[in-house]
Amino acid sequence: MGYFKVNADKEVQKPVLKGRQIEADIIPQRERLNVMGAIMHPIDQRNFMATIAVVNQFGQLVDHKDFLYLLPPKKARANRDNDMPRPGEEEERKKHEEDRRQFQELIIAHQVDLVVVDADCLDAKRLKKCLTEFATFGGQD
Repeated sequence: MGYFKVNADKEVQKPVLKGRQIEADIIPQRERLNVMGAIMHPIDQRNFMATIAVVNQFGQLVDHKDFLYLLPPKKARANRDNDMPRPGEEEERKKHEEDRRQFQELIIAHQVDLVVVDADCLDAKRLKKCLTEFATFGGQD
């Protein structure tokens, strides 16, 4: 497989052949490119586990972590109108805040350039929204 390079004069150069690379034809490599991937695994009908993996520019696994409470807790349908929390909701919220903090530490520690979210279920849309908010460090109390 080869590639070609377009000069500033808009002239197309010949593809580079193996063993005959000219220095002007080599595409410069970025200093770093760390990609974070997020995959959701269903535990049961209501709960999901999110696995986050960070790979470097060569595809080597740099770090990974599983999160049970990365998505904010859903409110029960009966309690959506009331301000009364359902049993265990406050504990889930605390665990969610801890997962958010750990996720943000991963982004800072590895200087992630790109976040990819697996879209195999409808809750992946919620995960994308949460990760976008977390990555921009928004929504902090």
